[in-house]
Amino acid sequence: MLGGVYACAQILDGVSNAITLIPLGAAIKITVLIAALWVVAEIVLSFWKPLWRCVDGSAQRIVRMGPQPRLFVLGVVFLLWVPQIIDWSRESTPTPQTAKNPEVPITAESPKAQVVPEDQKDQPKTSTPEEQPKKAAAKASPLSGHDKSSPHQTMTNSPGGIQAGRDVILNSDRRIVHTMTVRVVIETETPPAKPGGVETSTGLYAPIAFSTKEKARIRFTTDAQFQEHQVTETRKRFMFNYIPETPEQILGKPIEDLANIDVLAVNYAEFLREVKLDATKAAATVKGAVSVNGVAVGTFTLGVPPGHLTQVLETSDVAPTFAGIPAAYAAAVARQ
Repeated sequence: MLGGVYACAQILDGVSNAITLIPLGAAIKITVLIAALWVVAEIVLSFWKPLWRCVDGSAQRIVRMGPQPRLFVLGVVFLLWVPQIIDWSRESTPTPQTAKNPEVPITAESPKAQVVPEDQKDQPKTSTPEEQPKKAAAKASPLSGHDKSSPHQTMTNSPGGIQAGRDVILNSDRRIVHTMTVRVVIETETPPAKPGGVETSTGLYAPIAFSTKEKARIRFTTDAQFQEHQVTETRKRFMFNYIPETPEQILGKPIEDLANIDVLAVNYAEFLREVKLDATKAAATVKGAVSVNGVAVGTFTLGVPPGHLTQVLETSDVAPTFAGIPAAYAAAVARQ
């Protein structure tokens, strides 16, 4: 019994491995190779007729393969095609439907098709007595001129406007921060390299943080993407798009609160180490552009001495930029 269990387990294991490892292309190639080797072996044996000594000492010449080698080869070929046989059986078997839509019987109240004579097709359609009150109500509605059958919702270019379904314009409070992004560009000298286009890479984070006059810390992060551009043979540029890491810290707050931000903290040491850029001997420039609710409201430029970009860098040079954001935003919105 144990021998039968072991043999069955070996067969099932072989079939499972064949299903997992042997695709259709591999089965075809291996089958052709086995068939070619089989033909070559038959031809060689028929001409060479090697001498084979049996256990009892007698000698016999082999002129062709016996039933055991042939069955062995056929078993190998069969195992190669087991996955394809299973796939074909699955494709040919119809998938059972778990539920069928019941047929709806046509009752006396079902709408009937109206046959319009040829001489009346061009005449305007008249309303039935039941439809006239509905049409009168539709004409009196202020939304009757809009297509109510296909409402859609899109964002407009206005920083405070949202176009909702059925073309209803909902103006949000423009004094509130709804979105905020900071685009940072780092330029530094590099060893000579061939200039190229802008490349986008993923997998690295380089968060930054802003601090307010009340010492509150607001972290900004990326989506693990950044862009790099070898501008010239000796100058490279890295670009990052930042959004608030904790939106509740800044979104929904009055725009006037942005004037309290006065310190920027960055630490690109790990990022520079991952991109294999030595920034200890060359100066760098950090440029930033701030957008609030889709409106560009300020920029800043920081000069970084050699080696300072590889450590924690805190600077208050961004204070004038954020102090002017409320006025810049109000002026931009007033022009729209």
